Amino acid sequence: MSWVEHRFGRYGILMILPLLYFVFYWWQLCVFPPFFASRIDPEYVYLINGLNCGIFKFPRIGHMDHPGTPFQFFTGICIRFVHVFFGKGELVSDVFARPELYMRGSSHILMLLISLTIFKIGNVAYIHISKYGALLLQTALVFSAWLLLMQVRYTPDRFNLWLLLILIYFLVGYIFSPNDSDKKYAILFGVLCGLSVAVKVNVVPILLIPFFTLRSKHLLFITMCILGFLVGVLPIIEHFHVFREFVEKLASHDGIYGSGNERFIDPTSFVHNLKNIIRANVVFSLVILAAIITWIWTMMQSKRVTSNKFAGYLFGFALASLGLITLVSKHFKMYYLAPALIFTALTLWVLFSLWNEIGGSHRKMSKPFLVVVCVSALLLAFIGVHQDIINHREKYRDSDALIAFLDRERSVEPNYFILQPDWLYGPSVEYGLIFGISYVRHRFEYGPQVYGRYPDVLTYEGPDNPFAKMRLEPIDEQSLLDKPKRILTLNSENRSADRVVERLQKVIGDQSVNMEMDTIPFDDQIYLLSIHLTKSNH
Repeated sequence: MSWVEHRFGRYGILMILPLLYFVFYWWQLCVFPPFFASRIDPEYVYLINGLNCGIFKFPRIGHMDHPGTPFQFFTGICIRFVHVFFGKGELVSDVFARPELYMRGSSHILMLLISLTIFKIGNVAYIHISKYGALLLQTALVFSAWLLLMQVRYTPDRFNLWLLLILIYFLVGYIFSPNDSDKKYAILFGVLCGLSVAVKVNVVPILLIPFFTLRSKHLLFITMCILGFLVGVLPIIEHFHVFREFVEKLASHDGIYGSGNERFIDPTSFVHNLKNIIRANVVFSLVILAAIITWIWTMMQSKRVTSNKFAGYLFGFALASLGLITLVSKHFKMYYLAPALIFTALTLWVLFSLWNEIGGSHRKMSKPFLVVVCVSALLLAFIGVHQDIINHREKYRDSDALIAFLDRERSVEPNYFILQPDWLYGPSVEYGLIFGISYVRHRFEYGPQVYGRYPDVLTYEGPDNPFAKMRLEPIDEQSLLDKPKRILTLNSENRSADRVVERLQKVIGDQSVNMEMDTIPFDDQIYLLSIHLTKSNH
């Protein structure tokens, strides 16, 4: 370590892990197909609502369950930034014409900010702790494969990781700098926590960490949390009841997103999910156990450590982690645990510092201990992530070929393309855009920009509803018969072309119109259905 430090300096050492994170993120992007063909929920929802924020049309925001508003505002800033350097023409039209550019650009900016924040964490830890402590804290993303895998997504959970990394940066400065002001940090902690809750409500248990770490100014912290939250949701304040009703459903039903039976938990499902959480996060579970035991042990020691910020942090971390595990066991998705997982590295260092303070003879174990922890964390993360990447390669192996197949067939002659919109991704960008548009208020106001780019893309809206233009407004279905063009629709495992055919048959009714159909196969399950409608001479 001394040779590396002498050769490259402090900043050279501290840049290693942030650069590796960014390289790994880029590698994941290369493995995954475009966003529209692999992950549109919630990515495209935040892209379109981010556009609403970017053009200051806040009444158009239609997604507010989480509520997620600060992330939408961040996306709007990213869209503006990307347009300044790479835009072509008017902003809204360009976003609808090239949504993947703005999606990837926003994701790149977020990853850059995450990497820079990890560098800053290392720097403040280097100053206040040691170079070994700095490197340990920079491994924050490798103590769970989920934290690394999240980086290829563009979600509020990933945005909250960035905000929580900033919180860790300030926590390091507060915990390891004895003379810093409680008032200053109560304000900083409170604003960050309030904004994080406004991004996604599952962060609420994490508020216990700074609350118990602070020696005083707890009321100020709570006040700033409330103010930070209110500022975060200000653009949707008129529709705040939507968020409130969503939270009430979460609390009163045992299923995900407020579904299921009207009870707090399903005991069988809860226990099953809890076992999965522990099995998938062994290191994290052991750290929680160590934090609880060490805190109890600390409370039994002399006063010189019972008032220590270390003990307060450990108590807050243990309570927050157990609270979040309870919530995730109730509404299970593993990445919901990310807000607590990100604190694993800091907790390990706090544990080690407290052990050294109580039993000073163990200080000599610091270097080998940290080396073993860092190397083990990196290896475990690599093993977990490597297998997941292999699985994704298999899952998406035909994605590029399917995209090219659809593009080729759609370019043969003028045609209508009728797609069936839902939360599932598809082999053309319209699948993502339509899903995003579905969560926009006053969506018809985007009509001029959307129709200009996608004039012949229609959406199937159910057996009893007319086809619509990109889900914006219904069409006059008689025009499909009066000015016939070839109609294409994709048949896949979850999107049956028969639904579109049945709707067309309803449109035809008793009119003298012939329907000729042909299949253009891609593989055994996926094919394009080509439909020609012609009026009969009889």
